[in-house]
Amino acid sequence: MKLRTGDRTQIEGLRKSTKDKDVFVRYSTLIMYDDGFTFDQIASSLGIGSKSVQRAVKIYFDEGIEAVAVYKYVGKSCELTLEELSILEEELTINLYTDCREVQKWVLETFGIEYTVSGIRKLLIRQDFVYKKTKILPGKADLEAQEMSIAEMLGLIDNQGNSDSCFFIDGVHPTHNVEPCRGWVKKGKEYTIPSNTGRQRININGAMNAIKPTEIYTDYTDSVNSQSTQRLVEKILANNPEKRRITIISDNAKYYKNAALNEWLLTQERVKWVFLPPYSPNLNLIERMWRFMRKKVLSGYYYETYDNFKKTVKSFFENIGQYEDDLRSLMTLKFQRLNWDA
Repeated sequence: MKLRTGDRTQIEGLRKSTKDKDVFVRYSTLIMYDDGFTFDQIASSLGIGSKSVQRAVKIYFDEGIEAVAVYKYVGKSCELTLEELSILEEELTINLYTDCREVQKWVLETFGIEYTVSGIRKLLIRQDFVYKKTKILPGKADLEAQEMSIAEMLGLIDNQGNSDSCFFIDGVHPTHNVEPCRGWVKKGKEYTIPSNTGRQRININGAMNAIKPTEIYTDYTDSVNSQSTQRLVEKILANNPEKRRITIISDNAKYYKNAALNEWLLTQERVKWVFLPPYSPNLNLIERMWRFMRKKVLSGYYYETYDNFKKTVKSFFENIGQYEDDLRSLMTLKFQRLNWDA
């Protein structure tokens, strides 16, 4: 079926003059329909749903050209039924929508109900959705392996006596540049922070006591590797001569499994090494220390020189005792489980 005689010229003129993107798309839909394109071809070409194409054509034939440019927006009241709201919630739970316009489009194509963007935003808030950052989850996290590892760690820590200590070990590489952060800023205003052009970083190999997080040892190095790790363990041993057993817990970085390092560890009868499951940064307690350090000395702070930056980072660890109260609640032996099936 073709457009009515004389309508195409009028529609082309209206399309040329309109400043409304949605109306422009509807006029384009009718022109492509008149050219013989299928609904699916039109939808693919214009980046809209096939239901939107069908709706535009139906409005034209049922109500005329004038109706094509009219959108029946939903006002303050929620027009979705309880069942439709449930379907919407399921859709948003399964698939990530980063813009209210995307949700607006999905609701229109799925239920045939047209909301304004602000209406969609209010609808989502009423349904207890919030706009927040996504979290990155290792794609190969193994829940069962994590549970076994947590049980092993807690068993070691709970059963250690006065002559035993347990340390989490890991490397961190803070970069000499400002890390953006959130803060309270006057509405309509900007709070700017200078930034650096360089990309120098500090390489730190660190170890933190699982029970007493203010007991932390660091090795500043050109590269976090097996040699740096050996120096770090030697520092732990030297500062804990009375300890009968020192347990080291780490991830599976290659340098922790280096042949020379492991040959040296065989001569250290007091050291027991425990590896965490792969893809489980959530189980390495010292990762929380690194995040805490970034918050206290990096996020929102500008250091004009690299030397001043490095000095401040070192001072943080040298004076870690001042954060004892904060660390007491942060460094609990409660571990998040990474599970894609949750």
